[in-house]
Amino acid sequence: MYWYEKALVNLAGLSRTKALKRIEMVSARVTGTNPDGPSGPVGELKKFEGHSDEVKGVALSHDGRYGVSGSIDQTVRVWDLATGKEEKLLRGHHPSLERYAAALKQRAHGRGLRALRRLLEMKRTYPAGPFLAAVEQALQFGLFDLARLETLILRQVAGDFFNLDAAEDDDA
Repeated sequence: MYWYEKALVNLAGLSRTKALKRIEMVSARVTGTNPDGPSGPVGELKKFEGHSDEVKGVALSHDGRYGVSGSIDQTVRVWDLATGKEEKLLRGHHPSLERYAAALKQRAHGRGLRALRRLLEMKRTYPAGPFLAAVEQALQFGLFDLARLETLILRQVAGDFFNLDAAEDDDA
């Protein structure tokens, strides 16, 4: 409620009225004196433990089965909301990958979790060097279609494995 009260100083008219009403509603709910408000528990419903520092973002899957949390501790965790158990853990990433994931989520229009899972699958499937090189190339050209990203990764992998030096001729 502290930030509501701080915001009131600069508000006027309808916005100020709405903020005051919200402060009253939250205060009444916390003290248990809200007769016409939603009933049920107030406060912590379920605790998900795992991050070692402040959580900066949370997202839920469209079906409500999974949650994703990102923290200052450089981890992203995927949670099963029914059991509260951690399903997957992603540790600190390359800055390019972080920028790509953020841009991908922003462009996903409500399907960010699916896109991020696919990106994670590619990260686990392909070697780190070609994967990161392709991500950087995709960022440079603004490519956020994951099929195209995978094509870039495969080109990088093919270049690593099939780079034949013309000076070295094994048939001689």
